[in-house]
Amino acid sequence: IASTAATDTLCLLVLTDDVKNFLPIARSYDGNVWERYLQMGKITLGAELSCSSIDQDCSITLPTPYKPSLQYKLVSFNHAIAENDEVARFLEQAAFGPTKEEIATIVALPGTTPISKMVTWMQQQQDASLTPVGSHREFFRRYGNAQFERSSKYGQVTHPCQAHTIFRKFAFSFKQKDKMLELATVHSGTKVVLAIDGVVYTVVDAPVVVATESQGFGGNLSAADTEELPDGSYQICYAPLPGIGSALKLSHPVYGCSHVAFGNVLGNPPIQFVTGFEPSRLVDLDAAPNPLVPVDEAYFSALGLSTQMIQSPTEINEDDACDSVQLGSGYVPAVFGSYQNETWIHDPRWQFLENTLGK
Repeated sequence: IASTAATDTLCLLVLTDDVKNFLPIARSYDGNVWERYLQMGKITLGAELSCSSIDQDCSITLPTPYKPSLQYKLVSFNHAIAENDEVARFLEQAAFGPTKEEIATIVALPGTTPISKMVTWMQQQQDASLTPVGSHREFFRRYGNAQFERSSKYGQVTHPCQAHTIFRKFAFSFKQKDKMLELATVHSGTKVVLAIDGVVYTVVDAPVVVATESQGFGGNLSAADTEELPDGSYQICYAPLPGIGSALKLSHPVYGCSHVAFGNVLGNPPIQFVTGFEPSRLVDLDAAPNPLVPVDEAYFSALGLSTQMIQSPTEINEDDACDSVQLGSGYVPAVFGSYQNETWIHDPRWQFLENTLGK
């Protein structure tokens, strides 16, 4: 039996009944000689294989199939990927993931095959005169900005009025998992105030309902499968996903961790207020020196959502709302912002107090 002659080709010798049994016996791939296939840590069925080192032809001695319905067959498969995809796969394995620029750099290197170009790239990476030694820790400390709600001796969260601070349109973030959400009906039963630790995050339409049985997320909850939640405190039992309408679950004493809807609208609600329940700190984001820019547009667009997060490219020299926020060692207070007739909330991010890059 001859070995495969081409790359991107796999040839299998199998024992099969063409229905459900498909047991590999031996294989040859990418021009390599045949080799016995390991099955459950043992050589399959005791097949004997002998190959010539000169012409790569092999002989295989096969035992009689253990079932009359089985027979030996040769099957082949061909698979090829574009050079860009092969380089991207290589960077997934050898680096911190591919970028379009890095892929283009490797593809443009001299060489007749993607493998030869990858070898050249690795040699360049190990040559300090061509690729200066970098620091992963330095990169992390420069660009790390994970969502965080409190400062510590190692770092502090962003101030709502500093440059590059972020505001979001949806009420709750994943950092509020396990916190108690307080529900209070107001305005003659037409509105429900949602608060955490006494801070009002949004005011939604009544009623607030919870799913009474497990069901997939999406759309509105069926009235037959919901139960209205009375005023009280309920634990956020599932990390809220980013974006208005994304999954939000509360812990119910009977139905467990269940999806919740506000005014029959499912999921994470927008930030909005009514008379008598306005935010105590409201920054005028329209007064920023430069327009705020959208953040993570591609992610939210893929979800079918409009802009959900915005960022100020410069410091916001606004009014007393900015000056009233003092960042200490505890949790940053909730600060809201008004921008283009909508209400947003500061989405605090972590910053190192000492960001010495060489340390």
